[in-house]
Amino acid sequence: MKSTYWARVRRSGCCVLAALGAAAAACAAQAAGSAIQKTAHGIRVSMHGQSVQIAVAGNDVFRLSYSLKGPAHQRQTIFLAPRRGPLPKFTVIHEGGAVGIRTAFGSLLLHRHKGFATLLNRKGRVLTSNIVLQAAPKPQPHIGGLFMSMKPDERFYGSGSDQSQMTLSNPNVKSYTGNGAAYIPYYWSTAGYGVFVVSSHNNQPASRSVQGGQTMRWTMPGRSVDVYLMPASSLYKSLTAYTGLTGRPLVPPEWAFGYLQSRWGWKNWAYLKGVVKEFRSKKLPLDAVITDFEWYTPTPDYTVPATGSPTYHDFRFNPVMFPHPKANIQWLAAHGVHWMGIRKPRLGSVKNLNFARQHGWLLDPHADPVDARDINFALPAVRRWWYAHNEKFVKAGISGWWDDEGEARFTLYYYWNLAEMDGLARTKPNARTFELNRSFCPGVARLGAAVWTGDTPDAWHTLRQQPPHLLNYGLAGMPLATCDMGGFYGTEPRHLFARFAEANVFFPIMRAHSSLGDVAHFPWKFGAKTTVAVRHALDLRYRLIPLLYSLAHRAYEKGWPIMRPLVMQFPHDRRVRNMTSEWLVGRGLLVAPLLTRVPARVVYLPKAVWYRFNSNKTAPGPAYRLGHPNFNHVPMYVRQGTILPLGPVIQDTQQLPGGPLTVQVYPGKGAHFTLVEDDGTTYNYEKGIVRRTAFVWHNRTRTLAWKVSGPYRGKNIFTKMRVVVFFPKGIVKKSHVIGKGGGIKF
Repeated sequence: MKSTYWARVRRSGCCVLAALGAAAAACAAQAAGSAIQKTAHGIRVSMHGQSVQIAVAGNDVFRLSYSLKGPAHQRQTIFLAPRRGPLPKFTVIHEGGAVGIRTAFGSLLLHRHKGFATLLNRKGRVLTSNIVLQAAPKPQPHIGGLFMSMKPDERFYGSGSDQSQMTLSNPNVKSYTGNGAAYIPYYWSTAGYGVFVVSSHNNQPASRSVQGGQTMRWTMPGRSVDVYLMPASSLYKSLTAYTGLTGRPLVPPEWAFGYLQSRWGWKNWAYLKGVVKEFRSKKLPLDAVITDFEWYTPTPDYTVPATGSPTYHDFRFNPVMFPHPKANIQWLAAHGVHWMGIRKPRLGSVKNLNFARQHGWLLDPHADPVDARDINFALPAVRRWWYAHNEKFVKAGISGWWDDEGEARFTLYYYWNLAEMDGLARTKPNARTFELNRSFCPGVARLGAAVWTGDTPDAWHTLRQQPPHLLNYGLAGMPLATCDMGGFYGTEPRHLFARFAEANVFFPIMRAHSSLGDVAHFPWKFGAKTTVAVRHALDLRYRLIPLLYSLAHRAYEKGWPIMRPLVMQFPHDRRVRNMTSEWLVGRGLLVAPLLTRVPARVVYLPKAVWYRFNSNKTAPGPAYRLGHPNFNHVPMYVRQGTILPLGPVIQDTQQLPGGPLTVQVYPGKGAHFTLVEDDGTTYNYEKGIVRRTAFVWHNRTRTLAWKVSGPYRGKNIFTKMRVVVFFPKGIVKKSHVIGKGGGIKF
């Protein structure tokens, strides 16, 4: 009787059961109508005094919304990107005492009488159950916790910062932003799902803890919560679903994949100019210089009182650093160098602080003297005012912003980057924005931002911490990340800078930095041997730009990081669950830089056939190999069935293409790779104005085929290629014009 009733409700939305009699039927229809309300993308029901809505929220994403007061609905939050295109179709289902929705990617059920929800994949397998909202007792009801059951062997990846391993080592994690830290309320579970929890207050995000090893508890303020559930059998699928919600990371300008030289303590214009000349004379590639406080003020603002200083300048060029700003920046550009400058989220001058205070624009005027001067970027008027005062720097030629110390609010970097992005769009329409932040929250990646891992000491343990830090950022939806190469402060141990450089080659962004008063982290500051090693690393970095830039486009399309943990590609290999000392660039290039003082390391090769990079020598996996990297060598292996596109050695990205493209094929299996090229400076790629060269290796016929598509035809594209196939019996090389497509048989 119950299944017939629910089947009729599903078909017609009403109940006419002659056997019950007219009065009983009317009563049942009224009860059903009040209990289940169909919405645009799902249903809303009442469950244990709570209003609950389940809905389709995105491709491969459900939304489970709870409300303790008023009807449950989707919260408006900056964490979610505007939806493009229709949502997937769904069907309302009734199974026993449960009601829910079914889609092509899975089902979400509410067991109303028992008070919990269950997530299932498309095959009907339960991924997580007993999803329960607990309300705190009256008289002021609020959420006491959201609970999800855990399986005994369940592991979690992707919440953000972790400087030790890949699985979330701390079961109790508060979501927050900090100096080189970002914990976000999202993770992927090996049970086969991802979860993202949005609380009722963006700046008080949900935090998680494990109870008894069997239950994950989410805590958050307020009377409502949105839980986004993603059936996902892999980290790849979960990231695609999650970044589909929060917004895909924009592709940064192409120069951002070159070497960026930063420091605090540029003395004056002559000093900066001399450093650039030193890079060029020593044949050390360089694409940008990044200046600290000194570009706009001779004195840092850390001693400025909360009321401000009458002599402090917030928005001007320091004439010592840039005596003729436009001409100085043009000189840099003529030498292939971009310029970025630091910004703080606060004001220092009495005049500007009084103006902000009068308008109620200060974020927390009662904080300590430094934080009391932070401005509230969440206010549109603040964003317009702030950018109006920075616009002259954009017109003078600044290429990007280095945003520091913006952790006073979880969402501060989002609104700050929004001010920069919107302002640039008005000043230079269609120019790509690029910001480097010290932390991030969900949604920041879609504003074209990158992050770095904060202020770190010059130490070997700092070097070891960077790969897990950046790998975890990538799994949290922030694929563009870097560190202070060499560390930020302290005395540099011998040879550490070279080892930092060799690891940074394979980070998404490569940037060195150093503190005021410490030895500047320039490649020639640590002896001739280190200079040679760093030059070798930089040359390799620039050869990898075609690969890195194409992977950045893949991140924009799919949300996949450029730098990937081995567990992402080999999820069933127990030995790589927490491995961070080696990683993948893309799917097939495995790198294992030396991260300790000891001039030797063990490299683990997962199950596959692996080639030594740039060699036809192979090694089967799974296996451990002992290596003794010399000062100019990083252990690199390429998986059988991989195509690597490499460029020539150039001194800056303005020299692209700089020669023929080298297409390396590591045979034994079929392989494919799509090289993506565009103008490197505008958002025209979002309109499809790109050039895609799809390379395919047919292993049986020993043929490399390629097809070119897309309308882009700029001067920076590769028109010729040199194909190198690493057959076990001998390396074969052939040159060819790329043209519109073709094939070469080997």
